[in-house]
Amino acid sequence: MRSGTLAFLENVGKITIDLVMRGLAAVKNRLQVEHEGAWTSLMRNQKVACKILSISQNPYQKETLQKFNISQSSLQQAIESLLEKQIIWRNDDKIEFLDPFFQYWIKDQFHL
Repeated sequence: MRSGTLAFLENVGKITIDLVMRGLAAVKNRLQVEHEGAWTSLMRNQKVACKILSISQNPYQKETLQKFNISQSSLQQAIESLLEKQIIWRNDDKIEFLDPFFQYWIKDQFHL
């Protein structure tokens, strides 16, 4: 039997939701320290932008800005700085996280 993070995949015959969730949890645990470090390096508005982008493809909606207590210009500046830091990127007309597990971590960490 192999050791390591994916050892539970040994002799798996059928992929189930439970198996996928266990795999996601294993990856999340493995990346926890890296994600915490990335998060603590961000400024307040960058963190707010990450939270918004983790749940919305249309971050500039009035309701979203009010919910997260941020102005459109501050959000725009935060998004630009996240692009420079290579936390997010523009994929055609969408803004996406370079590390999709960071997006998952944010949503999970802050119950979004």
